[in-house]
Amino acid sequence: MKKKLLLLPIFALLLAGCGSDQETSTISEPDSLGGIEFPSEDEILEPSEDDSVVLEDFNAIGEIRKLNDDTIVTTGGVITSKYVGAANGNYSITIQDGEDALLLYAVEPAIADTVKVGDSIKVTGKKTTYQNDGQLSDVTEIVKADTPFNPVEPLDVSATWVNADMLKQGARLVKIVEIKVDPLAPELVPGSPESVNRLEFKAVPDTNGPITIFVPQHVGWEVVNYVATSFNGMNRVLDTISVVGTMAQYNGNAQIFVTSVENFVVNKGEAVGPAVTGVTIAPKTLSLDIGGSSELSATVEPADAGNPVVSYSSS
Repeated sequence: MKKKLLLLPIFALLLAGCGSDQETSTISEPDSLGGIEFPSEDEILEPSEDDSVVLEDFNAIGEIRKLNDDTIVTTGGVITSKYVGAANGNYSITIQDGEDALLLYAVEPAIADTVKVGDSIKVTGKKTTYQNDGQLSDVTEIVKADTPFNPVEPLDVSATWVNADMLKQGARLVKIVEIKVDPLAPELVPGSPESVNRLEFKAVPDTNGPITIFVPQHVGWEVVNYVATSFNGMNRVLDTISVVGTMAQYNGNAQIFVTSVENFVVNKGEAVGPAVTGVTIAPKTLSLDIGGSSELSATVEPADAGNPVVSYSSS
């Protein structure tokens, strides 16, 4: 015998759940914001007077040389020199972090005037290349660093100067100590306060090649005139110079840039040996046509005189 299933009660129960008198639920707002407390008006801090800006995406100076030109970068270091450069009265600034250094080229006065030598800064600009060395151009911002960089000490290159090695130093701060100058170098002509000349001469260490000392005219009359006067007054046999400056290069030649009076010193030497007893000039007599020239030679006696320097003058 077949059994019949009773489906009607189940169907009725399903219909009962579809009535029109359903209750609707609402979401109430919480009484608090998950434990977050906001300060009252009295607790809100006033802005700091320090206008330093924390810049992101920082690139160490050593990394910048690997970047493509026209890359916008932010880097930083200690300012080691600052002087008016050749581009329309804008500034040249050198910075250094550890052993790596960089030139900031043609910085507008409105930006450069906010910082000085010795400041730790962060700077944003465009990486470019000049004379096969990286630099930063189109500087848009310089701010003082929140955390100072380590102080910079000049690298002594008195006994280690090799032109090829110096070309790798970028704009690093260096020094030479008690080095003689080229005895045959002509006197330096500083020009005038209205038209300042640049200066260039050679220092001659006992080892390796000569060191080029360069004083750009853009550092101003005071520096140029001081270096020229000090150099011209030297005893080329006895005296030496000590120089602090930043490295630069031009046409494959490394140079030390002198940009302040304090960074050029003449060290007076003392004669070691007997005093000069006589000087003989040859030839003793000489006749020249107008515009002509001839060479004179001087013999100092005794041969081991402590100060055998001879100065020439005419009237």
